[in-house]
Amino acid sequence: MRRNYRGSQVSLAGGTAAAVGALAAAALEPRARRGAALLAGGAAALAGAYDDLLAPRAEAAGDKGLAGHLAAARAGRVSGGSPGPRASHRSRA
Repeated sequence: MRRNYRGSQVSLAGGTAAAVGALAAAALEPRARRGAALLAGGAAALAGAYDDLLAPRAEAAGDKGLAGHLAAARAGRVSGGSPGPRASHRSRA
């Protein structure tokens, strides 16, 4: 359980259920698309799990949800849901 942006208690089980359902559906895809669907679904599930379970320890309290991740990026902070504002602007030496 965690508090959302409104201060209400919310469960993190919804994301897990959605990931399991998406991966089960991906496993039923035709053979030609199954690998890509499982890779994309697995990557999304891992990113979501990181954002829900590990990132809160390293982030500012307000860096949750889309608005929080965007605000962190604008402030120059890296959050669990964003790569940070400078990740795509690295100089090439």
